[in-house]
Amino acid sequence: MRGDIQNYNLPPVVQTAIASWIKNANALAIIMTLFAAVQISLIQLLPSNNEGEGENSAASALWKSTRWFMYAGILFHLGGASSSVAVVHMAVHLPQTGREIALNQPDSLASRAFFDPGGGHIPLELLRESMEESLLSHWGLGRSWRFSTWHMILCFFLGLISAFLSIILWVWASEGGGAILGASIIPVALIAGSTAHRVLTG
Repeated sequence: MRGDIQNYNLPPVVQTAIASWIKNANALAIIMTLFAAVQISLIQLLPSNNEGEGENSAASALWKSTRWFMYAGILFHLGGASSSVAVVHMAVHLPQTGREIALNQPDSLASRAFFDPGGGHIPLELLRESMEESLLSHWGLGRSWRFSTWHMILCFFLGLISAFLSIILWVWASEGGGAILGASIIPVALIAGSTAHRVLTG
């Protein structure tokens, strides 16, 4: 029976869960890379740090704050994109990781679910959406996986916030009274963030 290990496959529920993570991580990697590229282009259009000093210190401070948030957004998005790549890398290697666990740990769920389909059923509590991380941990996705996924999501939202704050400050510094217009962008940022959260959490 151990010869069947060459044909080791993940259970359908695990395949579904990991396919969803791969899809989301790939999408976030593309989105965050594009955001970073746009911000790198926009930062070239900002006035230099010394421009306006001594003439309008308030405007100069606004431009410096805008630049700071743009740099922060770039770093967050690039960091998140890197974590997305790490998430995809670990996810696509899950069949090999599961096979290794099945070979070395005969009593593991990864082994029982494959070699003993009749008696190795996945516990029902692990099939709940809130237990997805626990389910995947039985196939080898542990602390580094959790860190990478949380870092990816956190960087996405922090980068998004930084990007919208830089836009608000840009409008404020450029238009003066247009700060009201910039403030009106905040609901758009919140809606975009909540929509992305619903997409990521299914």
